[in-house]
Amino acid sequence: MDERANSLFEDEKPEESQPEDLHEVHGIFVSYPIDKWGGHRVAFFGSLLASLSLALSSQAPNVTVLYITQGILTGIGLAASVMQGAIIIQQYFSVNRALAEGISLMGYSFGNLIGPHLIRFLIAEYTWRGALLISSAIILHRVPIAMTFWPPQNCKKEHTELKKSSLCTSMVRGAFDFSLFRNVPFTLFCIASILQKIFLTSLTQHIPSFAVKQGHSLSEAASLSSIQAFTNMTCRLLVTIIANLRRVNRVAIFSFGMLLGAVAVTVLLTAGVELYWGIVAGAAITGLHIACTNTVVSVLLVDFVGLESISRSIALYNFSIGFPELFATPLCGIFISYPIAKWGGHRVASLGSLLISLSVALSSQAPNVTVLYITQGILSGVGSAASLLQSAIILQQYFSVNRALAEGISLLGYSFGNLIGPHLIRFLIAEYTWRGALLVTGGILLHAVPLAMTFWPPQNFKKEHTELKKSSLCTSVVRGAFDFSLFRNVPFTLFCIASILQKIFLTSLTQHIPNFAVEQGHSLSEAASLSSIQAFTSMTFRLLVTIIANLRGVNRVAIFSFGMLLGAVAVTVLLTAGVELYWGIVAGAAITGLHM
Repeated sequence: MDERANSLFEDEKPEESQPEDLHEVHGIFVSYPIDKWGGHRVAFFGSLLASLSLALSSQAPNVTVLYITQGILTGIGLAASVMQGAIIIQQYFSVNRALAEGISLMGYSFGNLIGPHLIRFLIAEYTWRGALLISSAIILHRVPIAMTFWPPQNCKKEHTELKKSSLCTSMVRGAFDFSLFRNVPFTLFCIASILQKIFLTSLTQHIPSFAVKQGHSLSEAASLSSIQAFTNMTCRLLVTIIANLRRVNRVAIFSFGMLLGAVAVTVLLTAGVELYWGIVAGAAITGLHIACTNTVVSVLLVDFVGLESISRSIALYNFSIGFPELFATPLCGIFISYPIAKWGGHRVASLGSLLISLSVALSSQAPNVTVLYITQGILSGVGSAASLLQSAIILQQYFSVNRALAEGISLLGYSFGNLIGPHLIRFLIAEYTWRGALLVTGGILLHAVPLAMTFWPPQNFKKEHTELKKSSLCTSVVRGAFDFSLFRNVPFTLFCIASILQKIFLTSLTQHIPNFAVEQGHSLSEAASLSSIQAFTSMTFRLLVTIIANLRGVNRVAIFSFGMLLGAVAVTVLLTAGVELYWGIVAGAAITGLHM
């Protein structure tokens, strides 16, 4: 289905695979509704939402819409229904939990066994849109099944102490129950699973794509998924029986599964590079790895934290292993707000600048994309969030009269960097390779460390979060970052909604203008020039906007709205004149600069 989507949307495959990565993260927000309104109701609406969103995905005009339907909506729906399925088994079985869990997961293995061939048949007969529509109808059968998810009458409910709180506060406190991390086995189990997700699953889940890139057919690639599912199903049955025996160490079973995952990756990256049978062996061992690790997860969580906390522990566990895949600078910023208020922006910004410089330098030595995800993605993301967020805050703290002017002047440096950045990076790559370019970039960013030490707030400025001092560190960070009371401010809420829509429908398209030009057959030099044109119009127009926005009586919301209109014009120009003419792309890039 990736191949068909690639030919239709003309997007890169990493983008098209990311909607599937969103599913695990949503489970954290489902635990409170399950405890509040009952698992059968939540699973019912979750199954219905998953079915409807898959149907909407079949009509998706581009990958952006697919992010919303296949990623967010389907993710929420599956999280609501699948998680309750795992919870209800642990609630009903007190003696043969491992056996019940293993038998329930046999359906998962059987689905993976026949799924690839069924999907290939549906795509061949009805195209990928028709395949999604039929998948939606199949998922719809979960709705009546979900209504049977009634917990036992003697099962204790959680979160009773949160009833008097507001809905948003209760959901956040109920979902992000960091007190579970006081349980050392649970914490170590989460850490082990995160490492498994980053270093093992992130590689083994792309075995079919790896086979296609090695020159094998789509039929052979689909067979690999079936081989993996077959070994998974047979080994899962064996693991189920063993894990259900008394005095069996289930942690040892999970650890053995981790070892099998390392063996699978080793086989894939050695014999699998040259031989198809090497990939087959890697897929088969991966099936054993998944059987040993996934089968005992829910049972181990009950062993660690008890049955009463099963919904919170499963939600927090899934969030822990799913979040690293989506970690990026925008998500880092929200967790930086509390450290800034607690320890001072200059300290946080200095450490952030140092971290981003070191992580970019480490990226230059990355042996593979997985390490690059950690250094360039996670570490650089945290560093950027820590330094950039404080630079925006400090301007607002120091300027009470000419805030718009100060903000505009500071952002001129950002525009100037975008103006010369593409050409500088191209020169560095040509002279020193991409590794050398990253190393030089790390040295440039190191200059931000002494600058960050000047980010002291004014002496008369009041500190935030003073009311959270008596709380634990984790609680303070969460409550300080997720301050949902701000959404009571209607203009702020509307502004956030408008910015989200801008990000989805405008920025997600305009930020790929250079790639769009290359796909239209233009040279890399012309593509780099487009970034410079966009940065030049942004820099010159930003100066004008800065002066206008600083005048008294000027409606700044109107300026923002006018910018949104320019963004819509830019997208329209790109998708009409830009398809055939290079100057159409140039015009789109220039208008995008005005929009920004």
